[in-house]
Amino acid sequence: MEREATRPPIAKAGEGDRSAASGTWLEQELVARLARCFPPGALSRNGLLRDFRDNLLEGVELGELATRRAIGPQLSRIDSPLALALNSFLPWRDHPASLELAGCSGFSALHFLLFCPTGMRGAPPTVPVLACGPQAVVAIEALALSWLRRPDRRHAAGHRELGEILGLGTWQAAAAGVGPAGEPLRHLAAARLYRIALALARNFPAVQRRLFYLFLEPPGARSTALFARHREELAWLEERSRGSAVEFGFASFADLWEAWSRTAPTPALREHARRLLARYVAPLTAWPRPVLVHCSAS
Repeated sequence: MEREATRPPIAKAGEGDRSAASGTWLEQELVARLARCFPPGALSRNGLLRDFRDNLLEGVELGELATRRAIGPQLSRIDSPLALALNSFLPWRDHPASLELAGCSGFSALHFLLFCPTGMRGAPPTVPVLACGPQAVVAIEALALSWLRRPDRRHAAGHRELGEILGLGTWQAAAAGVGPAGEPLRHLAAARLYRIALALARNFPAVQRRLFYLFLEPPGARSTALFARHREELAWLEERSRGSAVEFGFASFADLWEAWSRTAPTPALREHARRLLARYVAPLTAWPRPVLVHCSAS
């Protein structure tokens, strides 16, 4: 039986914030649809899972990750990006050589929840998944639906100088929150992406380096204003990063899982890809399109 998720109220926005408010509203509506995958009683009154293990699909075992501090709170959100990453990639831990990510392959190991120092002050970024091989390293950045909100555009000035030294000069505009045609980035938390790129360039100097951005998106949404803008920003950063020390790539989780459902090397992995589609994509099929009337406003 379908149930409604608890959704916090949205603060009233001014005229200039209509796009951000629409994105926040839509995010909450989509999260409510994901909540219907869970049985009655699985969610607490604040909308979090009572048992974070309910956010892991059949056959996904945390192993030693279960002892990591704060793993429970991170997995308790219905739209947890960490749950997306672990549900997607933990089953591949024994098959890294069969993965192809951001145009790279031949991986020998998958690592999870890695702290990657940038060489700057402050907490290093945590990379949910890092695929490593003798020729290439690919860091996975996983997002659920939070990209629908305005990103945090903070950018430390010292990062710019280090980025130039490490060969990330073409990332500078994005890192400062400036996107296509000189307009502010609306959906990319590019400062975080830039810090991950810094970490890759600093720690893996001898191999090909990629930052692969994966995100949730309702079926059939990519041609509508808000979702098209997100993809425009992604394509812009992909183009800007070509030839730099760290190149950027992106895909929707749905596209990745669809491909896995056909090409994964074992029947178990192909079936798992179908479970991912059923958990995360099928509930978003009937998404509230009328809200997009307001999303083109800036």
